[in-house]
Amino acid sequence: MTTLTEPQATIQDYAGYEDWLDSIRARTEPERAIPERRLSLDGSKNADRIEKAAILDYANACHWQPDGSCEVESMSDRRKRYIVTAGGSCNCKDAFYRTRACKHVLAALGGPVVWAIKWIRTCEAIHETMDRYALHLTICEQQGIKPEYVALLDAEYNSHLAKLGDPFAN
Repeated sequence: MTTLTEPQATIQDYAGYEDWLDSIRARTEPERAIPERRLSLDGSKNADRIEKAAILDYANACHWQPDGSCEVESMSDRRKRYIVTAGGSCNCKDAFYRTRACKHVLAALGGPVVWAIKWIRTCEAIHETMDRYALHLTICEQQGIKPEYVALLDAEYNSHLAKLGDPFAN
């Protein structure tokens, strides 16, 4: 099992969002550090698509092409490749049968969202969840991640707050 540590960036490292970050901070305690955690990568058959996308991203399985598409290696057979277009379509059978983004699309086009979701899942307190969400949402905005992928982060954030007992979670 591989473990990763979170990037050392803090909320203060991302200028330009002061007003927005101040509103997040106003709902949380002022002088608090985010506890260090470690992530594990679960490649089991029962892992969800976020977990599998994180493994693909971590393994550098995404290979960008000059035409803007991305070849993503299969997790089960490294010789097999799936093509992800810049528009978000994939030629794998999961993408064909489902209406949501497959693990290949998430690894290629939504990497920051995938890692943000994994970090939010490690949170043990409401204020920690809010801080991690603010940090990773800022990263997604700076990297121009598409709104449909950021919506996955929003859903995970609200779900995790509800699990932690936040009375205002959706």
